[in-house]
Amino acid sequence: MRTISRIFLLPGLAVLLFAPYVFAQEHQYDVIDLGAIAYDVSRGHDINEIGQVTGDTLNTDGNWRAFVWTSGSMFEVPALTGYAGDYGYGYGINIHGHVAGESGYTNPFLWDGTNTIDLGNLGGMNSGAAHALNDSTQVVGYANHSSGYDHAFMWENGVMNDLGVLSSWGGRSEARDINNAGQVVGVSASNTDPHAFLWESGIMTDLGGLGPGYSIAYAISEGGFIVGSSTSSSYRSHATLWTGGAVIDLGTLNDPDPGASEARDVNDAGQIVGWSHAHNTFNRHAFLFEAGIMRDLNDLIDPNSGWELQEAYGINEQGQIVGYGDYQGHLRGFLLEPTTGLATSNPVPGVAGEVNTVTVSGATPGERVYLAYGRQAGSTPVPGCGGLSVRIDSPQVAPPKIADSGGQVKFSNKVPSGATGKTFYIQAVEPSSCSMSNLVVYTFP
Repeated sequence: MRTISRIFLLPGLAVLLFAPYVFAQEHQYDVIDLGAIAYDVSRGHDINEIGQVTGDTLNTDGNWRAFVWTSGSMFEVPALTGYAGDYGYGYGINIHGHVAGESGYTNPFLWDGTNTIDLGNLGGMNSGAAHALNDSTQVVGYANHSSGYDHAFMWENGVMNDLGVLSSWGGRSEARDINNAGQVVGVSASNTDPHAFLWESGIMTDLGGLGPGYSIAYAISEGGFIVGSSTSSSYRSHATLWTGGAVIDLGTLNDPDPGASEARDVNDAGQIVGWSHAHNTFNRHAFLFEAGIMRDLNDLIDPNSGWELQEAYGINEQGQIVGYGDYQGHLRGFLLEPTTGLATSNPVPGVAGEVNTVTVSGATPGERVYLAYGRQAGSTPVPGCGGLSVRIDSPQVAPPKIADSGGQVKFSNKVPSGATGKTFYIQAVEPSSCSMSNLVVYTFP
């Protein structure tokens, strides 16, 4: 048997000669319960490109705590110490698993994987929140300014910078998201109503809205799509998209009936998620907007799942969606996985020093299946498959195997004892259908 260092000897996935194929299917999702530390309560707020989720949950003391969820395991992020408020909320997570949020007595924090760091303030009181961060760990949010107002900030390498406000007279501003290009979006007092803004290279630009009222930008994609909400002509808050100089009303699930909606995140494929009042009710339902259509995510899951998906807060480039809803009478965070058909198992028995088997199921009988692996998370395009990318940096690839009549493939090799304590990222691809499996993140004990 080959050792794990030689399991995947073929060139990186990006140079494989996959047959060109345009893959299209109805978007359907499996619902994964994120669980909870205690009291059956949790909320999902953001997801990174390797499927790690942050949000908040009640701990055994009955206090809210930020968490990092990875492949079914929930880690409680320690709260800031020295403050009266013993709580924490996780709002943003980057590719490194670092978390931005709010803790203590409304203080912005960064969890760097080891420590919970108090980001401080802008010369005012200890008050604020960190809403998002990019892969360079530039953190944005709001903090109290010496003027007494809260101001949007960008924190980097220990320094908090004031992003200013739109209005000529001062007032409040709040940053809600940042992409890897350093573009920041949020909301600021203007000379009229609070307006959505784009901050770039030191300049804050008023994005306006659907009408002469309030607007807020919640998220910006790597390609510059901006989403949020704005007061519509009916004087209700409607989910809004800013792109190419246009301001677009995304409507509601209640159309043409009255109702409100908010767009909370967007990816570069133009998939937008958020919440809207459901048809003929004012109950909030999570939505997915794509190709000009707003769809109730509850219609895209198993109707017998026991879930009512209420709010969707994050979506990554793989189309995974996080948020929260009602699950059997409890407020629970969810992760929606697109049902591509392929499913990759953890290594079995999952012990270093032994022969381990990874099973891929749901493949097309008679078709080739490739298994990619690596030690770092990332994104590598699959040639010939449009925007499909495995969530592994510079992966190596196992020699392909043919799916049996049951659509199953097994990859077996001996894992050296030196793999103990090391984390591997594993994902399968069927190039003929441009199908990709779930990402397995496994640490050998």
